[in-house]
Amino acid sequence: MKIQSPAFFFTASFLRGFAEHYYRQIKLAQEDPNLDAFKHFLYNSSGSILIDEELNIEPFPLLKRIYQTDGAQYKIYKLDPSLGETEREINAFDNFSASFSQQFNKQKIEALESQKQRPIFNLEKVSKRWANISGQKISSITEGLPFDWLNFLTPIVVTTKQILICDSFLTTNTAKLKNNLFPILRAFQSLIKFKGQITLISTHENIDRLQDYLTEEFSDQLEFKLAIVESTAIKTQHDRRLVTDSFLLNIPSGFDVINNQGLVSDGKGTEPISKSIFSGDEEQLNTHARLSNSLYSLADRISSRRIFTN
Repeated sequence: MKIQSPAFFFTASFLRGFAEHYYRQIKLAQEDPNLDAFKHFLYNSSGSILIDEELNIEPFPLLKRIYQTDGAQYKIYKLDPSLGETEREINAFDNFSASFSQQFNKQKIEALESQKQRPIFNLEKVSKRWANISGQKISSITEGLPFDWLNFLTPIVVTTKQILICDSFLTTNTAKLKNNLFPILRAFQSLIKFKGQITLISTHENIDRLQDYLTEEFSDQLEFKLAIVESTAIKTQHDRRLVTDSFLLNIPSGFDVINNQGLVSDGKGTEPISKSIFSGDEEQLNTHARLSNSLYSLADRISSRRIFTN
C-alpha cells in the first residue's frame, strides 16, 4: 500500500479560536509549547479552510499569513449545497487526513472519529497535547523503572485506520507477548476504540500460537484484524517500529521493554523517536511516508502472511 501525502481540513471558527488563544498567551508572556508547535504545523502544512463565519483577520498576523497565500498552501473549501450545514462539514472529514473544528463536543468528536476512522481535533485537544502529537515531546524509557504502555502512548496516539508493528524479537517468548505486545494492543483499543487492521512483522518464534494467545487474552473483546507476517530476514533499518496513519515510533532498544516485574529490563532504557505528519516538518513527513510504504510493501511480499479476525 502507498501512504498518501496528508492534507488537512480547518474551519474558520477553529482558526479564529486558536489565534485568539495564541495571542492571549503572548500578552501574558506565557510560553506554550503546544501552541508554538501547532503554529509551526499550520505554517508548514496544506489543506482547505471552510469559511463557517465572517472573520476579521487584521488583529491576527498568523491568520493573515494563512489567508493571504497564493492558493498553493490552503484553499477555500466549498460545501455540497444539497446538504445541511452540519452534515456537509461532517462529510468533508472523509476527504482529509485530519480535521480541525470547534463545532462538536468531546463525545461527538469521539463518535465521529470512531465512524470516520480519522482524527478530529478541537482547540482543547490541540492546546493540551500538540507537542506530543507533533512528535516534539515524548517520554523516555528508563532502565529499572516501572513502565506502562498505556501511560506512554496516551499523549501521542490519535485515531488511525491501521497499525503496523515491526520488531524481530517481540514474539520470541510468551512473556514478551503478555508484558508488551498485548498491553500495546489494549492501549490502542482503550484510547481510540481501535477496529482496524494490525500488521505484525516479526520472527517465527511463537507465531504459530499467537492467534491462540490473542484469543485467550482478549476473548470476545478482539474487534480488529491481525495480519501475522513471519520474516527471519527483517532488515536492520526496518527493525523496531510502530507505524500508524499519523506517526512512526522508533524504540531503538525494541518493544520488549517490560519484564515480569513490570520494570524496564536491563539494557532496554532508551530515548524513543517519533516522526509525525503533524510536525510541520518536511523531513518527518518524508520519513513517515517512506518507511510506512517500505514496511507495508515488505509485509505484502512475504508469502506466509496470515490474516484472522475474531
